[in-house]
Amino acid sequence: MDYMPTNLEMEIEKELKRLHVRSPLQLLDVETIADEYNILLKAHKGPSISGIFSGIKIIKIDSRLHSFLQRQQFFHELGHVLHHYGDQQELPESFKDLQEYRARNFAFHFAVPTFMLHKIDFLKYRSETVDMIANTFQVTIDFANERLKHYENQVNGALFQKEFEKLVSLPPVVNEEPKTIDIYGDLPFWEQPDFKTFIEGLRKTGFREEEIRNIVNQIKRKEANAQSHHIITY
Repeated sequence: MDYMPTNLEMEIEKELKRLHVRSPLQLLDVETIADEYNILLKAHKGPSISGIFSGIKIIKIDSRLHSFLQRQQFFHELGHVLHHYGDQQELPESFKDLQEYRARNFAFHFAVPTFMLHKIDFLKYRSETVDMIANTFQVTIDFANERLKHYENQVNGALFQKEFEKLVSLPPVVNEEPKTIDIYGDLPFWEQPDFKTFIEGLRKTGFREEEIRNIVNQIKRKEANAQSHHIITY
């Protein structure tokens, strides 16, 4: 299947393989992933937060949430820890929105990596595929649905790109006039319609038949001489 991966998808695949995480089952072990990044992972009864305090990377997950939501929030906060620095409270609102968007996008792709989706046999109905993704990667239905939308967009983008490349690689269309087939090409010149028209023109201008025969014979002799000089022997 043709697919156009984004830079983020390729980077996450490379990173997960570096961590020897190659299956959804291995991806479920968020504690090990946190350890790989030297992140202190804690559960608490409050909103999920993350940050770097005194050089220590910390993620706190809201323990009151369903386990699927906890996993999603872990990957969201992981995106903040790995890519964002500083206190969000001190950032302009537009910067905070940008960081949140990037962390959310990171979570979609880290929690449900593209290279793992490639290995899944999608089911006949889209809703069934969404359920399968949710159960396989232990995320919510809404999360799985949004992730599948992105995957579908990339597939459609690859198909469009393929068709576009076909289009631009086609040779240019040249609008030529239809060629006339010469059905008289094998006839001797004196049998050609144009030559007969020429003879009729001579008659109309007053040439006698004897004069016309002399003209024809002279042309025949010249043609015979020309052909004799172009004989190829083997």
